[in-house]
Amino acid sequence: MEQDHQANTVVQYRGAFLSHSGEDKGGVVKEIKQALERANITVFMDNECLVAGQSADQTLHPALLAARTVVVVVVSPSFQERDYPMRELSWLVKHPQFSDKAVPVFYQLTRTECKEKGMSDGVKQALAKNPRAKEVGYEQLVADLDKLAHCGNKELLTQQRARM
Repeated sequence: MEQDHQANTVVQYRGAFLSHSGEDKGGVVKEIKQALERANITVFMDNECLVAGQSADQTLHPALLAARTVVVVVVSPSFQERDYPMRELSWLVKHPQFSDKAVPVFYQLTRTECKEKGMSDGVKQALAKNPRAKEVGYEQLVADLDKLAHCGNKELLTQQRARM
């Protein structure tokens, strides 16, 4: 364990961090957590690891930093509609060290539906309704989701870097 002086919280290093919507916690998120634990990977889950009395920002950001192996982002319709999952995603994509660790899991959606160029109307509507869209703008949410949708596709990332 290591002390995070900015948040004044104790951070436990874990192998994985699961970013998800609360609505998905009992189903697909639980299955992913159990699979990681069977592989002897410790998992940060908000309902098990949040520190009482501290804001989610004080606890979640250090936990994201402490994820040693992987950050699993379970993208679902409810993920896109909720403020905090999209806030986590925005924070995640701004830190380049996490793009190599990010593993998107598309639940009740496809990767293509979450990419800017193929984004489905349902995804666009969910993002437009997201409370975070008022704070950072709809376009930023689209860009963040698009960036995540490209994670894990090393061939595409290599092509994008070659164009830069």
